[in-house]
Amino acid sequence: MNQTMPSQVVSAMNRLFPDIYRGHATNFTIERSGELGGLVDLIKRIPQELIILTPEHYANLVVGVGSIEHQLRTWEARGGQQAGWVSWETMARIWAALKLCPDEYPPPATAELLFVGDVALRDNLRGDMGAVNRALAHAEWKAATVLAGSAIEALLHWKLVQSPPTAATISSAVANRRMAQPKSNDPDDWSLQHFIGVAEEMGIIRPETVVETKLAQNYRNLIHPGRSARLGQLCDRGTAYSAVAALEHVVRDLS
Repeated sequence: MNQTMPSQVVSAMNRLFPDIYRGHATNFTIERSGELGGLVDLIKRIPQELIILTPEHYANLVVGVGSIEHQLRTWEARGGQQAGWVSWETMARIWAALKLCPDEYPPPATAELLFVGDVALRDNLRGDMGAVNRALAHAEWKAATVLAGSAIEALLHWKLVQSPPTAATISSAVANRRMAQPKSNDPDDWSLQHFIGVAEEMGIIRPETVVETKLAQNYRNLIHPGRSARLGQLCDRGTAYSAVAALEHVVRDLS
């Protein structure tokens, strides 16, 4: 089932039921049953982690949807004859509640990442990790695999900017065959293999995390169609959970 963002539902309500935001107190009768049923379906497609509301607004949303569903069942039981209506107040409360919901927010299980001092970066990373968790929940294996690898790269980049490696450390990582020679000693020019190699050389991540992140590094290559075809590799449940495990262990090691 495709997901729907709160703002998309609000836009649909603005288009289908303009009297709501215009403040015109018009009740909705059986002639609008198809649109009302569609509205309920859209609301139910919103991920639960995006329903972030005060108790009052949450109650308005739940009771409002329940009221629409009850009225739809009543009309059906009466053989499609007019019997009651969905009130303007009910629709207005639903609309007001949905306008308060964000379109993107990390799920409750997402790590807080409090060790990242840059608040903007921390929120950005938590947003990415939230997207990873949502992808897992909906069996979107490629998205989870690639996004987890991207988050690993961002976290290691942040750490190595905070604790810059010396030229000697970089040379040692190359000499110890932890990575290929980077284009420069500037982390902004590195790829994931360089972040992993230097982090390993500096002891920033544990040995088992190194193994997991190197697998995640290989999985990130799956975003290149040519390579995927040559190697006969595809993203699946295994690549997704392996990459996410690597991400979780990187968070553990850095915190």
